[in-house]
Amino acid sequence: MATQEKLNEPLTLQITVQAQTSELQTLQITVQAQTSELQTLQITVQTQTSELQTLQTTVQTQTSELQTLQTTVQAQTSELQTLQITVQTQTSELQTLQTTVQAQTSELQTLQTTVQAQTSELQTLQTTVQTQTSELHTLRATVQTQNAKLQNQNAELQTQNGKISSLEQRLYQASQDKGGATFIRWGRIDCPANLTDLVYSGYAGGTWYAHTGAAANHVCLPRDPVWGPYKNMHNTDYTALMYGAEYNADNTATPFGLNSHDEEVPCAVCRYTSFVSSVMIPARTTCYSGWTKAYSGSLAAGYFIQTAASEYVCVDEHAQLLDRGADTNDDGTLFLAVKAQCGSLRCPPYEQDKYLSCVVCMK
Repeated sequence: MATQEKLNEPLTLQITVQAQTSELQTLQITVQAQTSELQTLQITVQTQTSELQTLQTTVQTQTSELQTLQTTVQAQTSELQTLQITVQTQTSELQTLQTTVQAQTSELQTLQTTVQAQTSELQTLQTTVQTQTSELHTLRATVQTQNAKLQNQNAELQTQNGKISSLEQRLYQASQDKGGATFIRWGRIDCPANLTDLVYSGYAGGTWYAHTGAAANHVCLPRDPVWGPYKNMHNTDYTALMYGAEYNADNTATPFGLNSHDEEVPCAVCRYTSFVSSVMIPARTTCYSGWTKAYSGSLAAGYFIQTAASEYVCVDEHAQLLDRGADTNDDGTLFLAVKAQCGSLRCPPYEQDKYLSCVVCMK
């Protein structure tokens, strides 16, 4: 409003000046007319002497009025000059305002351009937000799916943890039990000290040396059998048979000790306290690298011309005789020393008719 009022002031002043100028022109015309009349009066004065004084008086009066008018015109002229200065000042201010308006218009155009650019960016951002919102919905759905899978995996993990815990308990129990593999120490009633525990000791057993349908393997029979419900079942010849075992040779000297011929063979079942596997290695008295020796001795098996099958076992180098055994030829399963036979057996390293040793190793 203040700016509009300032813009309207010069117009008002111009109208006022024009009005005053018009009045001044009217006054000038009036003065000219009066001057003409004055001349007419002078002529009249010259012609009408009698009326001259009256006219002079009138002229003086009019002259006085004219002076007054001239003073008024001068005052109005001064005011007009003042108004012109004011108009010039206002025109300068108007120009300044126009310059300011132009600058503000330019700034407004710049702002409009900026607003348009920002509007375009806003639309782009809105599109991006819509896209990201869609992606967010998709991600939320994916997260929900993954959470469901995670819950299933957690359930499976808990199940597996339970299984692991159970296995750990079993492993701990196994470690407390000092578990490991077992082996039979043939020819002894005890187990290697500091390495194994004695499960039980007993008698070496197997089949009759001349039975063609006999079992091939040897067993270690306990000293305290516990009979089953068929102990006294009706006797029949359609059975397998179990016999004891004797050291055997063609003289009283055998690899199993002096005077061991026809003596019964003891045995011991041993369990490792620190190892999980064992192996009997024939033709060696020492173990290979990484293995620990349980015991060594002589390789034994049945007589090669006898009809019953047998197996190779390792009889301890410090073989014992069965306590309270009878020094009689009861036969049964026979333990004889084993000799190397060259041919298909490579010689060397083996040698013809040399007795083979053996070793039981643990790991």
